[in-house]
Amino acid sequence: IMPLKVLDGFGSGSTADIADAIRFAADHGAKVINMSLGGPQPDPVMRAACKYAAGKGVLIVCAAGNSMGGPVGYPAAFPECL
Repeated sequence: IMPLKVLDGFGSGSTADIADAIRFAADHGAKVINMSLGGPQPDPVMRAACKYAAGKGVLIVCAAGNSMGGPVGYPAAFPECL
């Protein structure tokens, strides 16, 4: 288990910080990354980090969102994520 905190106590943070943590986990032996976070818009920096991790064989599991049947949020909507 490799806990990496990327959001503050209010649930805010930058996508760059999240992307850094994804790459860090992939580079340090993570087999699965679980992200209980997300937003409505795709971010190219986070997408690149997810592609990087998936390319290293990491399974990325993400929260789909809290909109009760609405569209799946990001990063869950990226094809590299489950």
